[in-house]
Amino acid sequence: TMIPVRKAIEIGYQPVAAEKKIQIFTASGIEYVPLIRIASFRCMGLEVKDLVVICHDLPPQSPADGLLGLNFLCHLPSFSDFYRSLKIT
Repeated sequence: TMIPVRKAIEIGYQPVAAEKKIQIFTASGIEYVPLIRIASFRCMGLEVKDLVVICHDLPPQSPADGLLGLNFLCHLPSFSDFYRSLKIT
C-alpha cells in the first residue's frame, strides 16, 4: 500500500524520520522510500488498523494519489477468498 508523502504528513506522520526505507523500482529508476506504520487506514468502507505503508508520490499526471496493496486488500471479504485460494503465506 502506498500513500503520498503529503498525505502522511497531513495525518501526523513524519516520513522523513522513518526508521526504515525500502527500495522500489519506478519508471524513472530505483528509489528508496520511507516505510511507516499507520495506526488506522480507512478505505472502501473498511478500516484496517496497524497498516504498513510506503510513502511515495506518483507522477502529477497520474489519476491516482496512492495504491492499495495486498496488505490492505486481503482484509476485504471478496478479495480475502481469492487471496486464500492463492495459498500465499
